[in-house]
Amino acid sequence: IEISLQSGIVNSSQRIEIEIPKNAGSDLLKQINTELKKYPGEKQVAVLIPSNGGFKRLDLPIMVDPDARLLEKLEILLGPNTVKLGNQLI
Repeated sequence: IEISLQSGIVNSSQRIEIEIPKNAGSDLLKQINTELKKYPGEKQVAVLIPSNGGFKRLDLPIMVDPDARLLEKLEILLGPNTVKLGNQLI
């Protein structure tokens, strides 16, 4: 009998990471959520929340298609160098 176990670890190339600014309010978070929902797909989304001089990663229960329009809209909302696809800044 052969048993194979699938790891719950997601390869970083399959994840979009969004850096949330310190001063982000609920309106900005709602805008981000709205944009993410417009692009359903197969890539996991994680937000990086400022915490004690670093960041805390929070995986969101949403999967998206990292379409160029989505990535552009997120950068417009959040600023440059705030969105990463895997290990690459967008």
